Amino acid sequence: MRGTAPRRERLVLRAHALDLHGLDTLPARDLLVFVDPDERPLQGLGGLLDWRLCGALTRILERGIFEGRDREQLLTVASGRVPAERIFLYGTGGRDLRSLLAPALEMVARAGGREVAVAPFSEDEASYVEVADQVARAAHAAGLEALVCLGEKVGAVTKALVVVEAHHPWAVLEAPL
Repeated sequence: MRGTAPRRERLVLRAHALDLHGLDTLPARDLLVFVDPDERPLQGLGGLLDWRLCGALTRILERGIFEGRDREQLLTVASGRVPAERIFLYGTGGRDLRSLLAPALEMVARAGGREVAVAPFSEDEASYVEVADQVARAAHAAGLEALVCLGEKVGAVTKALVVVEAHHPWAVLEAPL
């Protein structure tokens, strides 16, 4: 097992759409998908990704290979169906995913991840800045080079990342592609 990657001097932040087109144009090598044990069918990022993977994630769940237990981890591949190469499933065990951001991003970094996409936002836009700050801090601490924050409301995600960039000298917001 490798140690945690060294902390980088900067973390590139990107906002990107959480929809099928967003998955098809994803600017990250790795995807981090949080899965709740009671989340069937998969929702959000997991549901969209499962659609693009022709039900591959559902089959993993149905076979009991992965259940979404607390901090359960599974690495699978996208097989060319989305631009990301690797898909990291991380079980929430029913916990709030914000408490799992740091260990999940550290797990991706230990596996050699450098550019990671994650969908950490809930429906509550009022929490976007707090969540963006938390996920950016966790990604920076894990030594990642780039963090792609996926959200249905890309404008709100971008605004939250602008605030993060303003508060952290290591955060650099990249304009959308």
